[in-house]
Amino acid sequence: MEQRTWLDVNDDRFWKLLLAVGLVLHALVAFNSELGLDSHIHAAYVTLDSAGEDGLDWGHTRPLDPQASDPSYSPENGDRYAVWHLWYTTLFALMGPSVGALKAGALVLSALSLLAIGLMSRDLFGDSTALRIVALVSIHPTFLFASGRAYPEELMLVAMCAFVYGLMQMHRMNAAKGLIPLLLGAWVGVSVKGLDMSILVCALGGALLVLMLRDIITDVRKSFILGCSLAISAGVIGMLLADGGTLGVASEAPARYISAVAIAVFDVVIVYSLFGMTLWPFINSRLAEGEQDGEASVIAMLIGFSTVGIILYVAALWTLESLLWDADWPWVTWTLGNNARYASMLMVPAFWLLSRLHASAGTDNLTEIGDRSKVVLIGILLILPISLLTALHGQTTWTDEAANTLDSRITNGDEFLLVSDSELGMHWLYTFHLQIDADGSRGVTGHWRSADSNWLEEMAQNLDINNRGDISDVEWIVLAPEVEVPETLDCSISGEAPWMNGGGTWRICSGP
Repeated sequence: MEQRTWLDVNDDRFWKLLLAVGLVLHALVAFNSELGLDSHIHAAYVTLDSAGEDGLDWGHTRPLDPQASDPSYSPENGDRYAVWHLWYTTLFALMGPSVGALKAGALVLSALSLLAIGLMSRDLFGDSTALRIVALVSIHPTFLFASGRAYPEELMLVAMCAFVYGLMQMHRMNAAKGLIPLLLGAWVGVSVKGLDMSILVCALGGALLVLMLRDIITDVRKSFILGCSLAISAGVIGMLLADGGTLGVASEAPARYISAVAIAVFDVVIVYSLFGMTLWPFINSRLAEGEQDGEASVIAMLIGFSTVGIILYVAALWTLESLLWDADWPWVTWTLGNNARYASMLMVPAFWLLSRLHASAGTDNLTEIGDRSKVVLIGILLILPISLLTALHGQTTWTDEAANTLDSRITNGDEFLLVSDSELGMHWLYTFHLQIDADGSRGVTGHWRSADSNWLEEMAQNLDINNRGDISDVEWIVLAPEVEVPETLDCSISGEAPWMNGGGTWRICSGP
């Protein structure tokens, strides 16, 4: 009998060890990472909503002037009943509005997500397959980043898993077991991103249609292609009917959008899916052989539709943000490359698809790896250094230290100005909000200007410029590391930015 070792991927002990490593990495990243930019913005929504304010008090994150903020122009807080909003509200109610509350909540959410994925996978494919899937999810860099930055990717993954799990149970004629996960997964998935509830109706309608056609839709390869085709058709119709917004930008800059799609295909499919999810070692010829399996076909169609939908959405988002920031193209896609992380919600359904294909043939490529052991081990060893770096380093921001420093000096009713590059400028401004004036009770107003906006002249001459807030009463000026220090300002307070943020020195200056 062959003696197995801890490094044998055919042995459950290897996967238990890998899962233990993943859990440790999640704990590490919770302590080592700063919150993500979007987490700060959502925290501002929640704390201001609790104080009776509707919207963002320092201005829209997509300002009308790409080089300046305007506190009078703010989006309405229309997603106060969304799951992610309620999650933040609960955390703040239990622990107060703080960075620590969000980090603790992210760690708890990670544990609950892994548990939910394990239970669903075990019910579908048994203990060993569930162990392998959960272990791979636990070391996935996207989910580690989500834990550290308090992002909702793991909740989105669970929502997608619940939807697919429910669809599979309904396909098996087990309505009692599948209906609630199907409905709950669809609602949570739409709610997390604050999407229109009409999308929920479309998702449920599509699920019903697939179930009605389950005896006809049985070819896995054709089902995947059909899903991709439906997503392309829906995307084109959405872009044609869209009146502005993210999807509407395709008609404003078609050449830029088409190039964005090409980059998004590489980012979503190659980087974040095949490599990031460690899918490539498990894929073999069975996926392309035209297998006849109704349940696998349902999953394949959903994955095809979702993958193309994510590609089209990410490309539109890149195009829109590049126009709003007047950023260099295509280099801005490097800054926004992590938007492709939305593909991570398909990780577990993809492994379920592979497991189903092999289960129908009496095997399971996750538990009966056989002569592909070395390839699987290589795939895992390639991703582990990235996972380790993510856990030990996480998200870095220079504004965390700057906000703490400014908070000790600023007084109620003061105004301050952040000067930085135009890319994500308003997002960086809101990283000061939770620390300085979480619920707006101090009456502090934050402004932002691009380094190229002639902000010093605007302030000195008290210029009134359309779509820009009045900065004539600014008492403090925060200069990002990339901004040249004017000789006319007293910038005696400074600090060093992390090298992962480009390094350099940030400064806090007294107003002119």
